[in-house]
Amino acid sequence: MRDDRTRPASLLEDPDEMRRSGYRVDDLNRGIQDRIVRSGFAMIASTRLRGRFALRLCVLNALTTEDDVMRVLDRVLEAGRELC
Repeated sequence: MRDDRTRPASLLEDPDEMRRSGYRVDDLNRGIQDRIVRSGFAMIASTRLRGRFALRLCVLNALTTEDDVMRVLDRVLEAGRELC
């Protein structure tokens, strides 16, 4: 069962709200990636999705758990909120 941590913050999921707040989604995603990678907490790659800069988490370790992935997602949301 998914918990509340799987629901992104409205600012992070709504590009229109993001624009109203003065942030561009591409810039925010770059900032999130930079913060998390620099912290050493996780390696988050990027890609282009429909022309937008998108974050990409690629799990290579077979011992990675769902909780590990959820902690990374929590950090993504935390960094996004701090940057906004």
